[in-house]
Amino acid sequence: MAVMSLLLLLVAPSAVVATPCSGLYGAEALTCAWEQDVKTCMETSCHGCSGEPCQLCREDTEKIHDCCQKHYHSASPPLMCESAAITEGVKACVQAECRGCSGEQCQLCQEDSARISACCTQHDVSDPPQICRDAMKGPCDGLQGDALGRCQWEQEVTACLDNKCAGCSGEQCQLCRESSESILSCCSDNEQESSQPEMCKTAFETTVTKCVEDQCRKCSGEQCQLCREDAERYTACCKQHGVSTKVCEAAQTQGREHRREILP
Repeated sequence: MAVMSLLLLLVAPSAVVATPCSGLYGAEALTCAWEQDVKTCMETSCHGCSGEPCQLCREDTEKIHDCCQKHYHSASPPLMCESAAITEGVKACVQAECRGCSGEQCQLCQEDSARISACCTQHDVSDPPQICRDAMKGPCDGLQGDALGRCQWEQEVTACLDNKCAGCSGEQCQLCRESSESILSCCSDNEQESSQPEMCKTAFETTVTKCVEDQCRKCSGEQCQLCREDAERYTACCKQHGVSTKVCEAAQTQGREHRREILP
């Protein structure tokens, strides 16, 4: 009896040590083993890091995909491998779509939600990776009240500018999209009952200031200062461009400081 008890004590500790794949058999066991190998591979790959760099390293889909390929098992891939493979596939698709671009144009192309979503649709999966979930999320999702109205107004203005500048290329496109006149027109056509988006506010203020400075262009010395400080002149320019009283007051303040551009 004593011998039996001793044997039980010796066996018991090892019996209670369970691995993540304990109790699994066949294909499930292989998938689980694959996942554990990938996790070990990622720990090795990110060894020595700390804090945020560690988190970014462990979430790096390129590294995960590489570990998944190195430790391939003849079974269904674990979710982390499937997700990483789709993410890398989407990235490759977007890069192919943006081939030939350069500089800021490339960044805008690679971050375009519509383009990313189109690449995501090529992968029919029930649980899309983060890159696809982010692309499918609307820019105004989760906003309420004035913030929602301001966001929607800005999206309408952006769409309006897309139409106005359709068919342009290179520097011509940039000039079109940054034109205060174009932005002002789109802001006015799509006005909503909310505070102004920054792009509209800046365009309104810049346009009013330009209007005043055009009228004061031929002045000199003290005459110029008086011209730029003329409240009636700002009011007239504000009415001409349909700008709010609040923006006009800001424009007047900046005008008194002899600044050629209005800051929000």
